[in-house]
Amino acid sequence: MTSTRKSKLEAETLGAELRTRRKYLGLSLEDLQKHTGVNASQISRFEQGNLKFVSKNLQKLLDYLQSIEASSTESPDLVRRFALLLNRSARHEVAASALVSALEQLQ
Repeated sequence: MTSTRKSKLEAETLGAELRTRRKYLGLSLEDLQKHTGVNASQISRFEQGNLKFVSKNLQKLLDYLQSIEASSTESPDLVRRFALLLNRSARHEVAASALVSALEQLQ
């Protein structure tokens, strides 16, 4: 990873794209924190364009969002809806896990 300094415009553009992708996927700041380990307040600062370099934490976020987006190109609405349900509560997560296990057994 290069440590090229980002201009204010580049940082704001990257932050806006990060926020757009997160919202498109139906993820909250807390969801991203849970999945990446990056603090929600730092994610918020990234989204506001408050960065000078691409850090390891920013790269974690971008990699995670890219992997989610890549897996959802076939049916993004279904994936988004499932992600919303999954993150609703611990009970929803258990139910989603059971559903996935049952679907895997159908093969």
